[in-house]
Amino acid sequence: MQHKIHILVMESSDLVRMGLCSFFENHPAVNLIAATNRMEDLSLLVKQHQPDLILMDLQLIEDHGAEIFSGLYRQNREIKVLILKSNEEQQLPAQMLPPTTAGIISKRSSCTLLLHAITAIYAGKSGLNYSTLPEEQVNAGLANPPFSDNHPSADYLKLSRTESRIASLACKGLSAKEIGRQLSITEKSVRNQLSSIYKKVGVRKQVQLCIKAPLHNYFQ
Repeated sequence: MQHKIHILVMESSDLVRMGLCSFFENHPAVNLIAATNRMEDLSLLVKQHQPDLILMDLQLIEDHGAEIFSGLYRQNREIKVLILKSNEEQQLPAQMLPPTTAGIISKRSSCTLLLHAITAIYAGKSGLNYSTLPEEQVNAGLANPPFSDNHPSADYLKLSRTESRIASLACKGLSAKEIGRQLSITEKSVRNQLSSIYKKVGVRKQVQLCIKAPLHNYFQ
């Protein structure tokens, strides 16, 4: 791609926000221009950086209301918004969503699906709930992707029950010490297990695991 997709991240969760920053860092097709949890920064960041797409935490809209988007809409009607949902039950009336909303996706979606949504919206498609797309449709749409996600190894699907529990707790932001306390195992054992999990999933650190791991499919 000759032009990187300029993305602004508005996310209330520190862990998710850091994970997104880590995931997009040095990405060949995505340029993360800024990331914040302050809705009051939105207008200024848009004016300064002119993003192609805003990844917007639905919780921030619920907390602050949609009024803040009226000025943004007048400022630039070309900017698209991809809503990030924490769970499928989280809903907002359509009139409360930003007028430039182009899609909705669960925070638990895989990185492949997230990248697919970003690419589709940048290409002009809108109005999709990407979290509900059938897997075969996603795979078909990514048959010749414009950029590649670093897929985990085949061993990713072979996490042990203990690894799955540790990965799930790690994705909730718990430290190795806290995980060990919950599972009644040593902190050293947790760190060893996390090293194995990172290798299987294809990440280097906890914040990357939180974004890369499609919890709703594998960590059960």
